[in-house]
Amino acid sequence: MAEAIQSRRKTGWGGVALGLMFWLPLLSGILSRIIKHSVWFRDYGAVACGAEKWLQGRGLYDQGQSCADLVDPLSYIYPPYLAQALAEPVRLLGQERLLWIYASIYALALIALLWLVLRSAKGVTVAKRSWFAGFLTGSTVYWGNVAIIAHALIGVCAVALRKHPLALIAAIAVAAAVKPVFLIFAVVFVLMPWPLWRRFAYLAACIGLGAAPTGYFLVAGGALAEQWREIVVWAVYTDKIGDGFFGWLSLADAPPAATASSVAYLGFAGAATLAALLMAEALKLDLERRVLLGLSLAVMLIPRLMPYDFWLIGPGLLGAAAAASAIAPRASRWVERFYLGGGVIALAGNLADQADWSQRVAMIVVTLAFVGFAGWIVFKGLAAPRLLWLRIWSGSDLSAEPAQA
Repeated sequence: MAEAIQSRRKTGWGGVALGLMFWLPLLSGILSRIIKHSVWFRDYGAVACGAEKWLQGRGLYDQGQSCADLVDPLSYIYPPYLAQALAEPVRLLGQERLLWIYASIYALALIALLWLVLRSAKGVTVAKRSWFAGFLTGSTVYWGNVAIIAHALIGVCAVALRKHPLALIAAIAVAAAVKPVFLIFAVVFVLMPWPLWRRFAYLAACIGLGAAPTGYFLVAGGALAEQWREIVVWAVYTDKIGDGFFGWLSLADAPPAATASSVAYLGFAGAATLAALLMAEALKLDLERRVLLGLSLAVMLIPRLMPYDFWLIGPGLLGAAAAASAIAPRASRWVERFYLGGGVIALAGNLADQADWSQRVAMIVVTLAFVGFAGWIVFKGLAAPRLLWLRIWSGSDLSAEPAQA
């Protein structure tokens, strides 16, 4: 309680009130859902319906079929082994009991994400960490998407990286088996204070293990694999392209599925990863800040960024800005203002029901501020290129460096 009071005094009650305001889209969306008695957990319903179809021998990816035990589930677009794994629990427990079990796990995942977002951090107040809550909407909670559990699992295992790096590999591999896009979180290993060979060894192991189930299914799955590939292409490139890189392309009327778009994405991903790496080494970030920065970077790199993917984007960006405040206070304040600006744009757009464009513009602002900040750090010579390369090549000895404020 004393720490909370001290934090409020340091931030000011105006800052606390501003921080609470960013949670309005999430809270109002949930409240509206409750008042209207709307259907919850439709995303989970898609998986549960897939399991029911598998038990009954129906077409798993047949969009014209529904499930009598579920109310208005969404289309099943996951690999078949997720439905197969859930089929026996559905048979033994029934859909209603299984839904309550899933809801309990989902609630624990939400608590874990709130802890990761709002827990104490050096130089970053709770009010600042709330700026990125403006990207969250009620659908983040009430759709019941399995991505919430995946983000929580990866985030918790990442924080435990110092003692259990293999746990993060396992968490990413499990999440990627369900949604291959979660392989992006392997980028966390690139920012670790290890020799370069060890970073890439962990990166390769994580990608190889995580991609194996999907790769094997695509090669050996026959007609079912082709059906899955077609529905994924439709969902990613046509149905909902999200607020990340694909959403930015839509603002420019560029087709996400085009070869030029893929090349542009690779350039963007490379530039953002390099920016994070240079930032981590030039600012001599400690292990916790590197992990959080890696999680934030991974979220930015998700090309089809959905509302439920925004949870972990803020702590790493703000942590790096706070680390720079001791050597470049003015630049640190400016980059924080841009992050705040992005949060305000997202907040205003969600409250005004204009999220189709506001979320994308807000992410462009945040991403440009992040990459620009890294470029400014290098341009100002806060670390010599040779020293940066040595730190990347041989690894950072964090134990020999003073603790950061």
